Amino acid sequence: MPGPGMRKNRRRTVVSSICIDVQMCFIKIEKGYGTGKSGDSSVNSPRGMDLLGREYRLLKERLGAEGLFSRYRGIYLGWKVDSCLGFYDSFPEGQREAYVPVMCQDIKEDLDSGILQEEVPGAAQREMVLLAGQSADALGLRLRRTYDVYRQMKQKMESIEKERSVVVFGKGDLGRLAGLYLVGRGRNIAAYIDNGAAAYLEQDTGRNTGTERNNVRGNFLFLPAPGVREDSSSGQKQEGLRIPLFAPERGASMYPDGVYVLASEAGHEDMKRQLLGLGISEENIISWGSYGYFLKHVLIESEKACRQEER
Repeated sequence: MPGPGMRKNRRRTVVSSICIDVQMCFIKIEKGYGTGKSGDSSVNSPRGMDLLGREYRLLKERLGAEGLFSRYRGIYLGWKVDSCLGFYDSFPEGQREAYVPVMCQDIKEDLDSGILQEEVPGAAQREMVLLAGQSADALGLRLRRTYDVYRQMKQKMESIEKERSVVVFGKGDLGRLAGLYLVGRGRNIAAYIDNGAAAYLEQDTGRNTGTERNNVRGNFLFLPAPGVREDSSSGQKQEGLRIPLFAPERGASMYPDGVYVLASEAGHEDMKRQLLGLGISEENIISWGSYGYFLKHVLIESEKACRQEER
């Protein structure tokens, strides 16, 4: 009879396998929808719109067969909500509204089976579950408002004047994407700021400490130069652009009239309040709360446009 350790390792293996299946399933579905393929899996087909829900029913059955569903049912619903949101985003704008009732029904199906909203990890996911439990109209209204904000932020990013000093708040992955976008469009990134900056630098000394983590060394953050890969063919790292990194208080005092790009999914609202408290005008703040939307609809679209212009 297998001991506790073997059972625990098997459970981890099964969960990891299921996580991979979820990712691959969603990629496969989204690619089909994104290309607008005709036929039974098309976005124009009612059967096609229900495809994601049917795939998640199969996943639920697999979790149940492995004896894992009751333990991970909140996580399962969180996965499902994330996939539904990604699916919604993959539709052309004119077809998103038609998907909302399907999305709502898919989520309500699990709520009716006994999964509680409180079991779902992530505030954004719990909000979607709450709205789906109310009505498709409530869920659709929230999504429309969210995408209206995204479009406004995109327009603000595209309209930043070349002579303006831009400060990126957040040195994580989304902050680096924002930096790559700005550099690619020829904008001036004056500095990065981050509340965790003290962990990487000795403030006000101007001295490089020699430490490196997440492309941060001393009081600088490095971005690859436009058109240059981060690793050359010889394996040597290309440092690219060397951008100062400050604590928010210092950055705000140095660039009181700069444009501030907030690059954090979870913390952008707190970042905005912090900057307003430091005297930065709200009209100079561009707040990004979605990694996926920024990557797909801002950075990648911009790259495609630039390549077309070069041709």
